[in-house]
Amino acid sequence: MKKILSILLLLAILLGTYIKANAENSSFFLGITIDFEENWLFSTYDVEMYINLTPVATLPHGQNYEGLFRVEAGDNTVWFYKQKDHSVYGQIDFTLKEDTSITCGLHCHSDNVRVDEIEIKAQDTETNYAEAGIPVITKEEPAVEKKPSGDHYDESLSGRGSGYRAGEPNYVGVIGYVVVFGDQGYEIEKSGDIENTSLWDVSTYEPDKQFWNEVGKLPHKTEVVVREQLIHHRSYGNYSGYLYVQKTDDGSMHYIDVKNF
Repeated sequence: MKKILSILLLLAILLGTYIKANAENSSFFLGITIDFEENWLFSTYDVEMYINLTPVATLPHGQNYEGLFRVEAGDNTVWFYKQKDHSVYGQIDFTLKEDTSITCGLHCHSDNVRVDEIEIKAQDTETNYAEAGIPVITKEEPAVEKKPSGDHYDESLSGRGSGYRAGEPNYVGVIGYVVVFGDQGYEIEKSGDIENTSLWDVSTYEPDKQFWNEVGKLPHKTEVVVREQLIHHRSYGNYSGYLYVQKTDDGSMHYIDVKNF
């Protein structure tokens, strides 16, 4: 009988040790070091860094960065978004099995955030990190605040929706600007003729059955309010379609590509 009790006690101790070890290993420390290349004229935007669905830092343009986080074990992604425009991004995918460090270079372009010279390796096991004050970053979706009603400015919206939102962003009633974006901005940058105002016009459209025809132009940074949206989710943080907008100065109505808002 005593032998049986001893065996049961030993099994209980082993089971407790196993549960504790697995609980402790459900997350690991992640150190991130970034060499952020500075642009002097174009694409000088700041970058929002997310780990999975959680925003963790805003990186001022051209400033190097170091950070320490505790992240759930398993497959994870570090996202680098153009601030307020989550269609322009770069990413690092990795699997976390132990305390890990990531170093990389970061370069801002008009249509993407380029991540290169990526090095992922195990952290020095002799490093003693203090766990206090470092919450575990999970893969759960953060809460989304309810948007206000009526015409308003909403700086949380990006040209194609925020990357962590599952549904389409609601632009209706939002006041913003018609702006040059993507390839057009790159062509202006490449031309070297940035003071040529004709290069800064943004196309407007009209629907024609299943097509959209270009019908006019609006100047870069024309203030508008969105009255209707016809957009579709394409991929993570990426939307396409058109917005029906009203100019705030004369009330005229125009269709613009969502990426130009």
